[in-house]
Amino acid sequence: MADRTGSPSNRKGTTPESVVSQLTTGVDRLSLSFPVAVADGNDTSWDTIAHQAPGYPTETRTWSKTVEVPGGATVFVGVSSSAKFAGHMQWGKVEANPSRLVDRDSWELASVEETVLCAGKLLAAVRHLMEPVNPDPRSWNVKRIDVARDFHGVDEAGQMIRSLGAIHRPWSRLNQTHADPKRHGAQTLFVGSGAGGVRLYDKNAETKGDAPMGTVRWETEARAWARNYGGIKFFGDVSVDSVECLARDRWEWSQMGAEVAGSTARLVKLVYESDLSTTLKRGFLGFLIEQSAGMCSVTSPTTLAKYRKLQRDLGIAAPANFGSMIEVARRLDWDSGREVVSVKAA
Repeated sequence: MADRTGSPSNRKGTTPESVVSQLTTGVDRLSLSFPVAVADGNDTSWDTIAHQAPGYPTETRTWSKTVEVPGGATVFVGVSSSAKFAGHMQWGKVEANPSRLVDRDSWELASVEETVLCAGKLLAAVRHLMEPVNPDPRSWNVKRIDVARDFHGVDEAGQMIRSLGAIHRPWSRLNQTHADPKRHGAQTLFVGSGAGGVRLYDKNAETKGDAPMGTVRWETEARAWARNYGGIKFFGDVSVDSVECLARDRWEWSQMGAEVAGSTARLVKLVYESDLSTTLKRGFLGFLIEQSAGMCSVTSPTTLAKYRKLQRDLGIAAPANFGSMIEVARRLDWDSGREVVSVKAA
């Protein structure tokens, strides 16, 4: 287990005043798969057993178990045998949160370096029940990797999250803002599709106060995205550079660094400072305000596409509520890991 006592930490029990922003992208979940040479054939060794489509070409048997590793953390281990593979080849799976493997009681992220060093624990958990064809985890396939970054000092986190939810993201089939019951009611925004998704949520609420007030976590849930945007196909491809490349690309796509105007005056000022025609400014401003209320009266697909592109280019979202006459510009800043706010009288 890594020794964190000598480095800036936001572990459980740290006071908000002493927190130093984590300026590196971390890993929140990792799922690997690999071919299996031999697996434990005793059904009682496993927690659950599933048998699907018996007698058909798609017949599959799956065994799974949660294994405890040194330090008290748990690792999910599974193996499946499918009739569609010659000789009923078996494939194994191991999934864990590297953060818990590093420190079971901490809410902070595991660094990329710490994640790579978890390979030994993952292999040990797998070997409780099976023997991989290749015992080197660096050769195993990355099925999913969640990379994340924490932002500190976010005032009114819920309002920020709701405001960013109004933005349109290209190719995003899902755009949901809700109080996530799986995260103790934390205000959460999720955008994405089957290839992956990006989530922004109130970490203070999710940890029931362990994370300091004003802590918001951004994370990308990468499946195909890991390979497409980070070049991560095998566990051996996981590095500081590849993870940062993946995170930066998905950060830009997610538009969660967009500026949120805190008042109607600020929103109007930002739009009217653009190079748009007067007619387009008026229409675009109306679109932004309607969008913040969950409505849209634009019926022309061409006009709607134009407004959405303008919004991405300008990087702006209307606030979730209005009323203040103070101009406030708020955005999450990737490089500092904090909310950046500028305020002046309207």
